[in-house]
Amino acid sequence: MSRVNFGAKPNMYPLPVLIIATYDKDGNPDAMNAAWGVVTDFNEISISMGDHKTTDNLAATGAFTVSMATEDTVVGCDYVGIESGRKVPDKFARAGFHATKSEFVNAPLIDELPMALECKVKSFDNGILVGEIVNVSVDERALDENGKLAVEKLHVITFDYANHGYYVLGEKVASAFEDGKKSSKSGETESAASRIFFGTRRFFAVSVRILTLFVQNRRIGVKILLKTVPFTTGTGAGQVV
Repeated sequence: MSRVNFGAKPNMYPLPVLIIATYDKDGNPDAMNAAWGVVTDFNEISISMGDHKTTDNLAATGAFTVSMATEDTVVGCDYVGIESGRKVPDKFARAGFHATKSEFVNAPLIDELPMALECKVKSFDNGILVGEIVNVSVDERALDENGKLAVEKLHVITFDYANHGYYVLGEKVASAFEDGKKSSKSGETESAASRIFFGTRRFFAVSVRILTLFVQNRRIGVKILLKTVPFTTGTGAGQVV
């Protein structure tokens, strides 16, 4: 297999398109686009970011929400990533977004984005924001008939750093923690068969003994004696005694 080297680049897939929403000190909503973020614990998220209007807001309120950008909001989500809230105070509205205050933290939920992590600031150091996930809220339209999250209804997009493109997450291809068992299915079948065979308390095995090997008229002849001998297992492991 031939590979091409591209050097040190942040090419990971899928990279999320995270929309971080905050209130400023006057209660005005703002949003920014970030890709370098990851869940680092069951109730913790870490995001790499520079100096933004968002960081001003984080210092003022200590809270934020993180939503996943979607296919139908891609224009607005890209816009909040290329425009500065310090220069355009109403960029939230210009992106076509509407805000509803979170019930759990002092930060806005973006009505147009169906899923959000509602967070409190734990720390912001060296450009790394660490937040405590207090709640996850999902629009009812993104739930299935059993009230569970239906990922395929989110239409979440991912960021391709290499080509500067956005792509929609595709269809489900497997079941996590389940389909991997198929790779050992044949081995488990063989093991089960072995347990049945060798686990019998007493049976007869075929002992093949080569008695004579001789050469005659340029031909090799082999005489084989088949003999049945007792075979006993002491612990079910199949030891010959």
